[in-house]
Amino acid sequence: MASIHYYLRDPKSKNETLIYLALSFEGRRYKFSTIESVLPKFWNSEEQKVRKTHPGHQEINDSISKKGADLLTAIRLLKNLNQRISTDTLKRKMDEINKVVNKENKSFLGFIEEYIRAAELQVAEGTIKSYKTTLAVLRRFQQSRNRRLEFNSIDLNFHDEFEMYLQKKLNYAKNTAGKHIKNVKVFMRQATERGLNNNMEFLKKGFRAGKEDIDNIYLTEEELDIIYNLDLSGAEKMEHVRDLFIVGCWTGLRFSDFSQIKNENIKDGIITLRMQKTGDLVSIPVHPVVNKIMLKYKGKYANGLPPAYENQVMNVNLKEIGKRAGLFEEVTIRKTKGGKKTETVFKKYQLVTTHTARRSFATNLYKQGFPSISIMKITGHRSEKNFLNYIKLAPRENAEKLRLHWAQLEEEKKAALRKSKNGTLKIVRFTA
Repeated sequence: MASIHYYLRDPKSKNETLIYLALSFEGRRYKFSTIESVLPKFWNSEEQKVRKTHPGHQEINDSISKKGADLLTAIRLLKNLNQRISTDTLKRKMDEINKVVNKENKSFLGFIEEYIRAAELQVAEGTIKSYKTTLAVLRRFQQSRNRRLEFNSIDLNFHDEFEMYLQKKLNYAKNTAGKHIKNVKVFMRQATERGLNNNMEFLKKGFRAGKEDIDNIYLTEEELDIIYNLDLSGAEKMEHVRDLFIVGCWTGLRFSDFSQIKNENIKDGIITLRMQKTGDLVSIPVHPVVNKIMLKYKGKYANGLPPAYENQVMNVNLKEIGKRAGLFEEVTIRKTKGGKKTETVFKKYQLVTTHTARRSFATNLYKQGFPSISIMKITGHRSEKNFLNYIKLAPRENAEKLRLHWAQLEEEKKAALRKSKNGTLKIVRFTA
């Protein structure tokens, strides 16, 4: 199995030094420059990434991660073609994957269009869709300004004007606007790497992608049991959707992953696969409920799971399933839309989507006292702060968790005291 290690070329340098990656595969080691550089004080050697204190840390970390993902893709392609793996063949295959963009094309939007075509071979379908949407929005924005967007025009003034356009003119939510700005930063970094851009304004602190926490829901274990035990006979599609959703709730995988589980991903009661979005390898034990679902479909479908439908079809059916399960609790969703803070009340079943499965998995495990770091290994969260923002515990649930923790500590103290009185625990005092 291939493994990748990131390190600094000169960790003792007083100046910026290149970030390298070392690829270990079949007993051999290959070294490559990531082209990125950083001051050693900003490098976290334990986590093998740039510290958050560095401006633009996310873009650099995304860039070096992409280099690693490209290498893994190159190895897989070379192996499939039975070609010899060497530093040269890996470099050539990576060039094929990236399809070096034509440097004569100086148009910002033209570059984005060409970059998206090149990226289709290596990034998730959802990411490509997001890139295309941003390109379409940028074209509309350019038309509204009646001025062509150039690399040197992507500065803080552009940022503020574009964000205003997204939120005020298009009435986008703050998080949606933030995703488009984040994509613009991706495009600028890719253009910079290819020598098409020398405008570094997008790395400034003020050129940030806005983001706010939304009160997304999760389903409790009791609610999952109700959904799992619903009688959906006579509604085959809905039954398939329900069963696949429950698999997601007990694996913590994204829809793009739990809908693609294959027989070869399951061995000795463990599901092991590489996540499409991040490329990370993850292993999850088969939960008893998931095992029952697989036995239910054994012999009917190759992987022992019901067929997956399009995400939109899944979400429509999940809302009807939630309604049949009696998920009528009122939920208030607060978010910023069109530059204004809004509050909308929904019935809980109206908010159930395929992604609710992943959030339910993480939140329920956390409530059970399972270590955050272990849950993060499955969900792929890189920091505990992001993980704790991701899971959804109501204030009362947090209070109940603390109350139970204190009650447990009190019981442990009483048990220790009883042992002491019974002579099980002896206190020995030494005197001088």
